[in-house]
Amino acid sequence: MPTMRTLTCRSSRQIRWRATCPSVRSQGTPMMNSVDPNSLERIVPDELQSDETTGLETLQLHLDRYRFAKDNLIPGSVLDIACGVGYGTALLSNSPLVTNAIGVDISSPAIQYATQRYAQPRVNFVRSDALKFQPAYHFENIV
Repeated sequence: MPTMRTLTCRSSRQIRWRATCPSVRSQGTPMMNSVDPNSLERIVPDELQSDETTGLETLQLHLDRYRFAKDNLIPGSVLDIACGVGYGTALLSNSPLVTNAIGVDISSPAIQYATQRYAQPRVNFVRSDALKFQPAYHFENIV
């Protein structure tokens, strides 16, 4: 079972939070443990608790933005820069307009989690600095 931390948010609400660095559960599936407990940078939908208001609100904002992007895709490939743990890349790849999707993030643990959780034949993840990433081909959609 992951370690739970209680944090004080800017809104002064108390939340229970687990985030940022994958480890492996006894069943062999990745989960996130805390590296920076003060960050909402790495939202892991599978690991949020129903009473984690700030985490759930942040996840909803992320998903709303990905849905907006999905509604405005053109046919072709998708590049998701700073994909985090990959749930947005996976959501975008569900569009019938998408031929393939690549998620890029600088965090090795996030890419490891994304690959284990969301990789499919048309969905891949690459660890790279977004400013230095040099893809082998072009993308019709960049998020």
